[in-house]
Amino acid sequence: MGLIRHKYSKLHKLQDRAVGYLVKCKENFNHPILEYEGLAIIGALSRFWWMSGYASAMLPLIDYFISPILLNQKTIGKDSVMANTLYGAGMVYYSVTHYDKSTQSFTLSLQIYQKLNHIMGTADVLNYMGMVDREQARYEDAYSKHFISLRLYNSINDKWGMAHSISNMGVVHYRNGRLDRAVEFHQSALSLRREIQDDLGIGSSLGNLAIISLKTENFPKAYALYTETLTIRKKLGDTWGIAGAQVMLGSVCSRMSLFSQASAHLLESLELFLKVGDRLGIAETIEAVLILQYQCKDYQNCALLLGMSEITRERIKAPTPISQIDEHKRISGHIKETIGNKFYEELFKKGEVMSENSAINWLRTLLDAIPKMSNL
Repeated sequence: MGLIRHKYSKLHKLQDRAVGYLVKCKENFNHPILEYEGLAIIGALSRFWWMSGYASAMLPLIDYFISPILLNQKTIGKDSVMANTLYGAGMVYYSVTHYDKSTQSFTLSLQIYQKLNHIMGTADVLNYMGMVDREQARYEDAYSKHFISLRLYNSINDKWGMAHSISNMGVVHYRNGRLDRAVEFHQSALSLRREIQDDLGIGSSLGNLAIISLKTENFPKAYALYTETLTIRKKLGDTWGIAGAQVMLGSVCSRMSLFSQASAHLLESLELFLKVGDRLGIAETIEAVLILQYQCKDYQNCALLLGMSEITRERIKAPTPISQIDEHKRISGHIKETIGNKFYEELFKKGEVMSENSAINWLRTLLDAIPKMSNL
């Protein structure tokens, strides 16, 4: 569990050696010691793989070791190493929106940690299980798991974990439209993270507060907070976090009519989310491009993007957050009035039936054209 909480930039040097050894373990999979060590590597480095952008590339290796366990084809040990391995695999599956495998991994990990009476491990897994619930719009279940994890962290005075749980509870409040409560929770998490000098957590809290500033249309504050977040993420080599900051900076720039800058941020976020295999991040980028095109009054492409957003979220079983539904309804209603309901439905359907690869290439072309349009 220790490596999971360290600064990830120091782990880049271990990546090539770890992967090389993991391949060796795979080639000797029937050797019990090497199989065990391969599973231990997954547990130690999985969060690093997620945050630094290696998760998608590592997925085949992780699947090779973990799938037999999830399919009950292999018995699993009951020690903390196996629990940590399943926890780490769950995080990787979560990051690439494989929510079913993520839940399976977390559930097995939780069972072991609870049998071992491992309070920190139990709290960590519950926290991430809550995040899976949240992305699938099961907000009451998510909040309950975060609350339980907070109590467990508090019982062992784990301020890192307490901040993580409080932050996640703030995200659930935001998703439910309770912005004032969300701000309270994110400010509380930020204070704890500054106290323990958790740079990654500080960047996360600043980003969460920026999201609320964007929602309340305080664009200068949102831009400043996202810029600070991006600086921290780059310093830590956090590819996933950089992608998230870029997509939100794109959203802010769109609302400030800085269309060329918005396009650049969104192109960067698209490529980074593709690199890390985060399909939810791609969906969020599509929705940010929707806002950009709406600000540019490109209503026909907005209809396409709405269809594309809906099918992308359906594919990964991640419903549109409550906090975004009203805005999408307002945009779609205005577009229907402008271009006509029939034409809107035709374009929406075109966006829905577009293949994932075609949609990505279309997005690149669309975003590439925006700086040229801005200069006309």
